Amino acid sequence: FPMPAVSPDVLDALRKFDTPTVCNVLELFDIRPRNTGYTDGRIQACYPALPPMVGFATTATFRAAAPAQRRRHLHGPRRAGGKDRGHERA
Repeated sequence: FPMPAVSPDVLDALRKFDTPTVCNVLELFDIRPRNTGYTDGRIQACYPALPPMVGFATTATFRAAAPAQRRRHLHGPRRAGGKDRGHERA
């Protein structure tokens, strides 16, 4: 799908606001219940000193046609009792 044209002036105006502020305004439109899409305190800015960023994001969801196969991992912690992620030690 083609991206909609957004003027540089609009992008500059949006850069003045952080994400929580934008989300609070969107809630005023009653597009969906306010308790859906809620993000708790586990999501935090990685670089809080940087200014807000404006752009387009694309998200996707996918799944495999078959379940994942369990494989023995060569690295990583061993579990108590001599078992390595569900496999017996060799």
